Amino acid sequence: MNPVIESLLPLEDKLKFVSISSDYDSIITNLKLDPNTDDVAQIDWHNQLLNPRETCDATTRWLFTVSSLNFCFWQLDNTAYCVQYNNQLYSGYWALCAAIALGQSLGIDLTNAEYVNSDHFTIDELKLCFPDYNNRPVPLLKRRFEILKESSSTIVNKFGGSIVNLTDSVDSAIQLVKEVVRSFDSFKDECDVNVQSDIKRAMVRNKSNCSSNQNNEQNNYQNKEQMHLKFYKRAQIFVAELYHTNPKRYGFKDLDQLTLFADYRIPQMLHRFGLIQYKPELIAILQDKQHLMESGSYLECEIRAASILAVYRLAQKTGIKQITVDFLLWNKFKEIQAGSTESYFGGIEVGMHRVVGWFY
Repeated sequence: MNPVIESLLPLEDKLKFVSISSDYDSIITNLKLDPNTDDVAQIDWHNQLLNPRETCDATTRWLFTVSSLNFCFWQLDNTAYCVQYNNQLYSGYWALCAAIALGQSLGIDLTNAEYVNSDHFTIDELKLCFPDYNNRPVPLLKRRFEILKESSSTIVNKFGGSIVNLTDSVDSAIQLVKEVVRSFDSFKDECDVNVQSDIKRAMVRNKSNCSSNQNNEQNNYQNKEQMHLKFYKRAQIFVAELYHTNPKRYGFKDLDQLTLFADYRIPQMLHRFGLIQYKPELIAILQDKQHLMESGSYLECEIRAASILAVYRLAQKTGIKQITVDFLLWNKFKEIQAGSTESYFGGIEVGMHRVVGWFY
């Protein structure tokens, strides 16, 4: 079993603020979900904007770099960070793709582990790939630089200079996810939480679970509801996109075990289609455009966990791959977003949960 599902299932009957629906009609109809459809053709990964067209080692290296840096492209005032490339402005995930392309045009190849691991690659060079937008830097620039350095060092010293040496050595999607998480700390998307009934407390990370804060008061706060949850969003999407870019090379037999990639937007879309439902007190928080949950808080984890479990149950019922549901949900959100005349976060009734972190 996927360790993500294994860690989340015990939470399913303890959910406090999100419930899971078994009414699948809306999502099946709107996404045209069909287990007999060719999911590679349906997603059509290579023909999306700035994605590479080739099926080669360079694309695998590109995917790993994108998966390493694919997090938090929004500012606290709810405006998007954007990158201009070839006279076009890109936001969100596409801003990241544009940044990598911009860097390559400047001779700064973020996909080359040997180069990134060298002293020649500095944070100033990374800034050239991610220029300030509206006089503000890309969110978490320093953390992005640290991740690139940490990952490139591991690739050079453990995998012979190329992530391909890892991806081609494993014939299981779940095993590859585990290897990525084991080898690269920034992909270790895990959290210790205590189940909370008070929504205000649920928005704050439980410091009692940090090993450096083991005093008596905090130990007393821990209880039988403590859980260690795993999500592995960026690791799983890396493996899933390997499949979509090159199904012959990466046609893992256990792809159906990969879960939904719980981020900001996917829970929002699942709520829109009624697959998950929010308690009124959670809706009130999400409608406050300035709310901010702490990364690793119980409330953040419950939203992500319920989203993953909802699609896990949908897949059990219909036979549709969980990753296919995710990709189609994301594509549907981009369609809604493109048709919205509101702000970057407009077009959907209930807003996303706001968390600043580097797991998504």
